Amino acid sequence: MIELVRVFLNGEHGPILNDFCLHTAPGEAVALLGAAGSGRSAALAVASGAVQAHRGRVRLGSVEHTRRPAALRRATGLSTPDLMGPYDMSAAGWLSYWSSAQEGSSADLAAREVRALRSFGLEGVSERLVSQLSHAQRRSLDLARLWVEDPSVYLLDQPCAFLDGHSFWRLVLVLQRLKESRRTLIIATNEYNLASQVCDRAVFVEKGVNVEEMGKDSPQYKEFVRRALGWKS
Repeated sequence: MIELVRVFLNGEHGPILNDFCLHTAPGEAVALLGAAGSGRSAALAVASGAVQAHRGRVRLGSVEHTRRPAALRRATGLSTPDLMGPYDMSAAGWLSYWSSAQEGSSADLAAREVRALRSFGLEGVSERLVSQLSHAQRRSLDLARLWVEDPSVYLLDQPCAFLDGHSFWRLVLVLQRLKESRRTLIIATNEYNLASQVCDRAVFVEKGVNVEEMGKDSPQYKEFVRRALGWKS
C-alpha cells in the first residue's frame, strides 16, 4: 500500500533516517519499535508528507509521491501525542473544526463525529473545553479526529501515550476494525500488547535504519517484540 524506499533524512546533528525502507499492504498493521530518537517518528512524518526526504522515494500503490506532499497528506493521516489547537472550544467543537475540511455532506460528517466520540469514550466530556481535558482524553480526541477523516493509511505515533487500561482496549477494538476494513496502520509504539496482539509485523528501528523485522506468524514473534522493546529475558 505505502512504501518508503531507501529514504534518507538529515537533521541538525546528523542523519535521522539512513537508507530506511518500509513496505506495507492493505489491512496490515506494522509496529515500529525502538528507542527514543531511533527515527520512528521521522519515518511517519515522511510517510505523511509532513516532511520531505532528502533522498529516496515514497510510493502509494504503484504511484510515486516523493515530491507530492499534498497527495500524501490526502491519503494518509498522522496522529501524534501533541494535540493540535485550538484549545478554547469544546471537544465536540474541536472535532467538527478539524473534520470540516473533509469531503462529504455535513450530515454524514456530523454522524461520524458522534460515532467517533462514542467509540473513543468521549461522549461524557464532549462539551468540556479541550484545555480542560486530561492527557488521556486529548489523546483519544486526536485519534477520534483521525477516525473521522478515515484515510487509507493511518500513521500513529505512540497512540497509547497517556491512555488508561480501559481506553487502551477501546483503541485496540477500533484498530482491529480498521484492519478489517483494509486500512493500513503504521504504529510507532513502546506498548507490548499493541505490538504483539494487534500488529501483524514488527520492525526494529535503530539510528534511522530498519535493522530487523519479523511477522506475527513466526513462533519467535513475541520474543522479538520483547527484545526490540529492550526487555530482559
